[in-house]
Amino acid sequence: MKKLLLIAFSVLLLTACSKDDEATIVGKWYTYKITSFQNGQETVEMYVNECPTKKDYVKFQNDDVFESYYYDDQCIENLSTAFYTLDGTDLTIEGEAYEVVLLTGKSLKIKSYSNTPGDYDIIELKK
Repeated sequence: MKKLLLIAFSVLLLTACSKDDEATIVGKWYTYKITSFQNGQETVEMYVNECPTKKDYVKFQNDDVFESYYYDDQCIENLSTAFYTLDGTDLTIEGEAYEVVLLTGKSLKIKSYSNTPGDYDIIELKK
C-alpha cells in the first residue's frame, strides 16, 4: 500500500508542473508596480500606461536582446532595444546593473539601484 501511495504521489507531482510554471526571464513582461525606497521611506506606485488601449511591456529574447515597448498618450509605439545578460540574479541591460529578486513563471521583480547609497526601486512585472 505504501508503494502504491508513493507511486501515485510521484505521478501527481510530475503531472502538476506544467510548462507555464517554468521560471524563465525570456518572454513578454508588463510593468505592474514600482516600489521605491528613498531615505528609509517606502513608496508604492501602480504603473499607469499613458495609452488607454495599449499596455507598455518589455520582452527578453533567447538571443540576449531586450526590447522595451512604450506607448505614448497618442498610442504611438516607441521601441528601444538593447542587449542583456543574466548571470544568476545579476541582470545587466546595456551596461546598467540590476538584481533579479524574484522570478517565477508569472512574476518578475527587479531591483534597480540609485546613485544614492541605500536608495533603490523594485520594479514588479507580470506575464
